[in-house]
Amino acid sequence: MGEYREQGSMAVADGGDLAIGHVGWVALAGVVAAWDIWAALTGRETLSGAYRRSLGSPVGRVATTLGTTYLVLHLQGWPRPLSRVDPLNVAGRHLRRLR
Repeated sequence: MGEYREQGSMAVADGGDLAIGHVGWVALAGVVAAWDIWAALTGRETLSGAYRRSLGSPVGRVATTLGTTYLVLHLQGWPRPLSRVDPLNVAGRHLRRLR
C-alpha cells in the first residue's frame, strides 16, 4: 500500500488527499448504517435511537458528549498541541516501541 506522512495532526496518504481520518469516518458511517438497517429489520434498537436516548439523562448526556467529542477529535485530527495526548496514538507509540 502507500506511504503516509504527517500533515498537521493527521496522517495523509502520499500521492492522494485522502486522510486516514476520512477512512475512519466512512467506516463509522457504514457500521452505523448497517447496524440501523439490521436493527430496523429485526425490531431491535438502532444505534441512532440509542444515541438519542442516552442524551435523556444527565449522566448519559455527559458520557455521550465526552465520547462523541473524543471520537470527533480522534477522527478529524486533534489540534496540534493536543495531538500528542490522543490515547489511541499514545498506545500506538508505546506498542511500536515494544516491537
